[in-house]
Amino acid sequence: MYIRLVRGPLLPFYEEALKSFVASGEEARATLAEERRVLQETGMQLVESLALGMAMAVFSVLPTSELGKISYGADPMAWSGFKQQVKFGNGTFLDFKLGCKSRPG
Repeated sequence: MYIRLVRGPLLPFYEEALKSFVASGEEARATLAEERRVLQETGMQLVESLALGMAMAVFSVLPTSELGKISYGADPMAWSGFKQQVKFGNGTFLDFKLGCKSRPG
């Protein structure tokens, strides 16, 4: 949702990465070229970009060890801890979306 709304030009890269991740069936590791591309496109190191995206999605900062398991462009809802966030009421971007829909105008 974030990429579609805010980072539209990155959508083709996101969809390509997502297809690649699903096809591989395993945790994807970023190559040096991918890390350079993320730095060029976002102005942030790969881990910083992942941390920001996940923090926006789940309202908390993930440890580096957990970020290392997430591929760039992966859907935050695919993160293993996403269901726990929802279960324990810790908040996610889904709460934000629901709040926006319930507001008039």
